[in-house]
Amino acid sequence: MSFFNAILNTIFDGYFGLAGMLGGDAALWIISALAGVVLLLIFKITSNQKAIKRTKERISASFLEVRLFKDDMSQMMSAQGRIFGSAFRYMGHAMAPMLWMIVPVLLLLIQMNLWYGYEPLDEGDSALVVARIEGSEPLVDMPLRLETDEGLTVDTPPLRIEALREVNWRVRAETPGSHTIRLVWGDGKDEAVTQTVQVDGAFIKIEPIRARGAWEELWNPGAVPLPSPGPVSFLEVTYSEAEVNLFGFRMHWVIAFFILSLVFGFAFKGVFGVEI
Repeated sequence: MSFFNAILNTIFDGYFGLAGMLGGDAALWIISALAGVVLLLIFKITSNQKAIKRTKERISASFLEVRLFKDDMSQMMSAQGRIFGSAFRYMGHAMAPMLWMIVPVLLLLIQMNLWYGYEPLDEGDSALVVARIEGSEPLVDMPLRLETDEGLTVDTPPLRIEALREVNWRVRAETPGSHTIRLVWGDGKDEAVTQTVQVDGAFIKIEPIRARGAWEELWNPGAVPLPSPGPVSFLEVTYSEAEVNLFGFRMHWVIAFFILSLVFGFAFKGVFGVEI
């Protein structure tokens, strides 16, 4: 999984590094347009285009019947039944390409979330640091401490939640930049894990979670997995969710992405001769 994530990270970091020079909004429009066209072509290749066209023609003919025989209840009800039947057949034809699209769309969304999902901290803002600790040793007996560089300050002592096997701290942003926290246990020589904290970045990749295990690595591909063996199985810096501006409206980036990709997909369906 780490090798697979490294490939995807290289591709998307390269794209956003270049497109991001135009701004985050421009990069979102470009990748949405590319995704719309690629998904359109996947739909064309993996679907039965002739069957979809026939089904759409039957639906149109049945709607025409409803209008023509609006005074004949029997004929109108029969036409409506054919509309519903054709609609279910259409959904069946669309199911196979949708299944083909699930994996690439999911991987794309996971990568995009690293760039659009979170707001970096502002100077003076605070963030919660959450660590999950494995093992049976009581948390109160474990010598855990959180260290930071000069751009951050630890505001609170560790809050140990034994029932969740969690330890929480709150850190405050002091200066702009990419800063590091260091969670230390034991004597601290070789027993520590680090995490990055982003402060005041205009358009920057944010990796809030470090974890281990294939499943966690799939959902959190941006950060290096936590070492194993080791007591720390999860380390997170909490950020506020980000929003993007689309047509003058503030919304979650996923909504904006799907709107744009659908717009571009429908705009190019005639160019590529795709029945949708």
